[in-house]
Amino acid sequence: MDDIVKRAQSSQDLELEALRKELPYLKSLAGPTLAQLTSSGQDPLALLSPFHNTIPYLKILLARATAVSLLDVDQIILLLQCCNSFAELFNVAHIRLIPTLMAEFGNSVVGLATKAKSQILAVSPLRIACLRWSAPNGDGEIYLTSIHQLLCKTCLLANAPRLALIVLDNDIESIDPAAFDTTIQSFLLYHYYGGMIYTALHQYKRALQFFTLCITAPGHIASAIQVEAHRKYILVSLLAHGKVMPLPKYMSSAFEKAVKDLSEPYLEFSLAYQSSNTARVQAEYQTALQHFTAHGNGGLAAQCVQALTRRSIQQLTQTYLTMSLSDIAKSVGLQTPAEAERNILEMVENDQVLATISQRDQGIISFQDGAEKYNDLHTMKTLEGNIARAIAMSEEITGLDRSIEKSKEFLTKSQSGGDRGPAASGSGVGDDEMFDMPWRD
Repeated sequence: MDDIVKRAQSSQDLELEALRKELPYLKSLAGPTLAQLTSSGQDPLALLSPFHNTIPYLKILLARATAVSLLDVDQIILLLQCCNSFAELFNVAHIRLIPTLMAEFGNSVVGLATKAKSQILAVSPLRIACLRWSAPNGDGEIYLTSIHQLLCKTCLLANAPRLALIVLDNDIESIDPAAFDTTIQSFLLYHYYGGMIYTALHQYKRALQFFTLCITAPGHIASAIQVEAHRKYILVSLLAHGKVMPLPKYMSSAFEKAVKDLSEPYLEFSLAYQSSNTARVQAEYQTALQHFTAHGNGGLAAQCVQALTRRSIQQLTQTYLTMSLSDIAKSVGLQTPAEAERNILEMVENDQVLATISQRDQGIISFQDGAEKYNDLHTMKTLEGNIARAIAMSEEITGLDRSIEKSKEFLTKSQSGGDRGPAASGSGVGDDEMFDMPWRD
């Protein structure tokens, strides 16, 4: 270990081309030796710099992460802190010499978090590393990396999908498999997990975009990932639009053939859903429930059924001004008036419908036209624009008024008018006199 540290320190100031000559040596670094301390008992990670000694530092970090005991919680937390520091400081140019190391880094981070029994601990280092590595040129161009899909999967497992948005909201612009250690599977998994995250956050249109990119990726055969993405695409389409949105025509024929067999229960459910027949939808849902559950889509399918009920309630608002809870329950296929009341209250809370419930009249619902709350981003921008235009117009009028006051023609007329006195105005009453006049009924 002493020789490894010494050689790393002596080569830390090498130019990139000179460092390339060290690659055979750097690639050869492996084995349990890397997990040891120096002969003087010092931690090599404390002696090396994540920036200047990126590759040796990472090799040692990976070896330590593999060797650490499940029972050594303090050491696990220390290594996770080192991973976070590495993510913040690693030299991107050095990593591009051996890009496969970053996938190993990501897996080691997840492994440490798993040993600590807390997946959320892996999110920060993965997210920082992903952001830095995916934009290596500093010109805003975003590349797909081997860490993208790992970050998304970890955020889902940690039940913290929102933490991945800082990466997901930046669209991938370029793909370089050699430079960023990516494969077609990296592409499919990233967009599949990304679609799941947007679905969990109820950003359905964005979720459909990600699932579409996964589904339409070219290939001679349909991937299992694509089939799963298509199943979720169907259900999310129903949630967002009430029908299955058509996929691009350039979708591979191999995938189309696979879909007919592997997604048949979903297609049958979607046909029933688009009929808006509640009884038919419930029947198809019960028929396909076993498939939905087996594929991990039971909750999503249940949301579709609930969404259809609420969509049906919204349609009632276009026809009726008032209805009883029992009539609403009967119209949309609910079992009891209490279920209808619960759905309507949740819809009111989510601004999906505007209504009042009169308990005095035995649960009569009064529907009202949608009232704009003027609390969205578009309204704020419109208001700010109008205020800015009003201020600009006021300044323009003030400037015009001042330019008139300074004009010779205005000054001449003002002076001549003042000499003639108040009678010249035609009323015969000056301002002071007008306000002093007694009020007459």
